[in-house]
Amino acid sequence: MLILLRSFALNGLLHSGWSPTFFKWRRPDQAFLVNIVLWLSTVLLVVVCYAALSLAGWLIAPYVAWVTLAACLNRAVVRLNLPAVHIAGIASRDAVDSAGSKDCVAR
Repeated sequence: MLILLRSFALNGLLHSGWSPTFFKWRRPDQAFLVNIVLWLSTVLLVVVCYAALSLAGWLIAPYVAWVTLAACLNRAVVRLNLPAVHIAGIASRDAVDSAGSKDCVAR
């Protein structure tokens, strides 16, 4: 029972950390790393829930698909923004802010 609660807590913490990383701090690269750990946490959560009650594992399994989709979209944002960063010679977020280009979403 304790591992189930810890799994939910870890997953909730990671899930609530992704949005500010991506949207507030405009760091899709770091949000992608959070998403990878979130995906692993979600798979662990499915396994732990399934061990506790098989129906619970099946009911939470679609969440893995949702996190996978979010990771794919997040990765696409990172990939689409890499050329702009390389062309401008920008190495950090501070340089992006000082260059006046704060948009992280490719147009």
